[in-house]
This record gives sequence, structure tokens and C-alpha cells, in this order.
Amino acid sequence: QAKMWSFVAVVIWLKIVHLAMGCPLDIRDYGAKIADPSHPDAFWENNTHAIQAAFSAASLSCHRVLVTGGDYASADLYMTSNVDLTIAQGARIVTAPGNATGALLHIKDCDNATVRGPGTLYGNAERYISGYSPIDDRFEPSSPDGHRPRVILFHNASNIQLLDGLQVRNASDWHVHIQASRNIYIDNIHVEGDWRYPNNDGIDPDSSINVTIVNSYINVADDGICPKVCLDLPKFLSLWIRKNASAHTATMAVLGRLGT
Repeated sequence: QAKMWSFVAVVIWLKIVHLAMGCPLDIRDYGAKIADPSHPDAFWENNTHAIQAAFSAASLSCHRVLVTGGDYASADLYMTSNVDLTIAQGARIVTAPGNATGALLHIKDCDNATVRGPGTLYGNAERYISGYSPIDDRFEPSSPDGHRPRVILFHNASNIQLLDGLQVRNASDWHVHIQASRNIYIDNIHVEGDWRYPNNDGIDPDSSINVTIVNSYINVADDGICPKVCLDLPKFLSLWIRKNASAHTATMAVLGRLGT
């Protein structure tokens, strides 16, 4: 019995050291499952709960979450304050069509959080198509603009970073919508959408304060970067689009329009 308690004490000690070192919490340890390619939406509900549980646990412990190993179908996830999410190379969190509503990842009422690559948040736009015009070489969406989920939706967020080669791909609507938020820093992300798909804006800063976009690549059919002010929201202040710390040049690699 003494040996058993010694073993338990060692395990607890190792767990404490593990957390103290800031080791990330793997979403698979919370029940997330990689989708079967033949059933890409499999486990979406399970994964939504598992990833959300990892966020909650990380906010109380090591503050880091790791996604690795493959594709994880999911619906609306809500980032937690003081959490650093890393999506590893080759890993994707994928929108589950018909189940996601506002966005794949909500950063709402959230402070001091980071989302890192080089893995992918994937919007699954090809699953929101009702038709195709060969004359226009254009897809027809299955629902109106504004009724399909974004990939990332900020609202009332502050001190948020998107970093380290994060891939934001193939949104069914806007890729990154930054709404009523402040102190948002985007550095070295890759945003890409199908040029045949309408209204797939790259990054839309909306009624926000102090938004910085640097060293990033945006390749979409519609507006590449589209600052705006929506009704009944605060005014827009301080948007910096720059590269290599030069605030006087807009040398971003943007394929698409700089919207107004």
C-alpha cells in the first residue's frame, strides 16, 4: 500500500511539473476524435464538447491547448480568455455544415488569447454550394450572405493574436470578422478562399480599435481586407496594414480587393 501511495504521489508530482512547464493540453485527451475521410462530419458534436472542455481546463491550468494529428469536425467553438491555442502542421479544425451557426471559432467576450498555426481552421465552403454557373465560373451558395458561418468571428474581444503561419481557408462567408474589438494583432497568417465562391472576404475589421495586420497572405474572391463600421457599433479607429515594421507602406500580399 505504501508503494501504491508513493506511485500516486509521483504521478501527481509529474502532473504538477507538466503543468508548471506550460505543456499544452492535447484535445484528444479530452475525447476529440479524428474524422474518418469517408464520414468527414463524424464526431462533430463530440469534438465540439471536447475542444471546449480543453479550453476551459487550460484557462485554469497551463493556458495552452494543442490540436494535432488530423481533421476534427466541429461546430461553434468559443475561445476562452488567457488561452493559447496551437494547431499543429497537418491538423485542421473543420466546420461541420448544418451544425455550425455563426462561426467555426468565436472569440467573444475574450481577453488575452492567441491562436497559432501552422495548422488550419477550415470553413468547408464546398459544402455550402447549391449550384454552379459555367458562364460566370461562379458557385451559387446554398443560403444568403450573412447566413453562412464565418471561420473566425471576434466580438467584444481584446488583446488577441493570430500568429505563426495559421491557415484560415475556404470560408463559406467571411474568413476573419473582427467586430467591436480592440488590440488585435495578426502576424504571418495565410487566408485563402476559392475564387469561384462569392462574399468570402479575407479579413474584415469592423467597428474595432487598434487592429494590426502584418506579414500575411490573403487570396480570396471578394474583399481582401475590408474595414467597415456597422450600425449601432462603436466607431472604427487605428487600422495598420504593414510589413517589416513599416507603418508607412501597405506591402501586404493581398489578392482580392482592399474593400471600403
